[in-house]
Amino acid sequence: MKKNWLLYLFMIVCMSSFFTSCDKDDDKPTTPEWKEALGDYKADGALKLIINTQAATAQSAAPQSATLAAGTGENAKITLKNILPEEAEVAIDNVVPTKSGGDYTFSGTATVGSTSVTLTGKLTGIKTDARTLDLTVTRKIASSLVGNWALNLDGTNPAKALYFNVKSSNPLGSSLGTVLPGVLGGMLIKSVSEVNIFLPETGLFNVNWKNQGDSEVTGMPDAIAQIVQIPWFESDGKLYIALSKDLLPLLAGIPGLPEGLDMNTLIALLVDKGGYYALPFNQVTSDGVTKFYFPKEILKNIVPILLPFLGSVEGIPASVLPLLGQLPEIVASAETFDVGLSFAKK
Repeated sequence: MKKNWLLYLFMIVCMSSFFTSCDKDDDKPTTPEWKEALGDYKADGALKLIINTQAATAQSAAPQSATLAAGTGENAKITLKNILPEEAEVAIDNVVPTKSGGDYTFSGTATVGSTSVTLTGKLTGIKTDARTLDLTVTRKIASSLVGNWALNLDGTNPAKALYFNVKSSNPLGSSLGTVLPGVLGGMLIKSVSEVNIFLPETGLFNVNWKNQGDSEVTGMPDAIAQIVQIPWFESDGKLYIALSKDLLPLLAGIPGLPEGLDMNTLIALLVDKGGYYALPFNQVTSDGVTKFYFPKEILKNIVPILLPFLGSVEGIPASVLPLLGQLPEIVASAETFDVGLSFAKK
């Protein structure tokens, strides 16, 4: 009998160990299904993209894509490439995946400069060869620049509309810095009665103006505005106006541009932001007026492009015309040569 009891005891111990080991196996964490779908999703295929409520068209000059990767802990990491104007690549590493049937939904946030980025989306077809990543990207800008601005036009003092900050040992440079604000300001007032720029928190730039004698403002036609969206953002204290690389060639066909303007010359003035080129404006604020201007570093590249055009502009005084040919040298040799426009927030 003792031997039988010992045998029973031995069997009980073995069975307990077996079931205990089974329980431990069941407790092992399983890999989330969304991790089976890690990789790149391109906008011309598996990536469906909405930016600020509008479906984005796949770009060819700088193809858009999103990379799904494992993040910290249970989070996912989604890197947006050539999608946002602020940077070529923006990584959102706090993306929370939530299972919904056989699919997963996502949400996450990131901050790029003064822009907050909210990401929501859905991953479908995980077990198939037709995986799709649907993403909605929302940009919201928190900056003192947010708002509507009016060009500082003053009929009694036309120079107020312009900003010139010139420091030069060349007497011609100092003379231009004194004379041109009044001259160009007077030309502006003869041409337009108002100019407005719009910098909403949604990050889409717009502009309109009213020609002298007109009762209605002129702006971009609604049909074109729905296609040609112009993002804006603020970075390092500068205002950037951006344009998709796919849309940039359209500028070559705009009437009134200087003859001989080629794309490479234009691109040299811009900052490469992946899917976008951006034009930076420095800014300085005083007495409730903000001046958006080009510093010498940019202006010295702009002047040679505009020079043939400036010579044919009506209203430039005869006394100033002889100086135009020397303008590139005057700007390049100046210690400071900042030129821009003055705006007041409405």
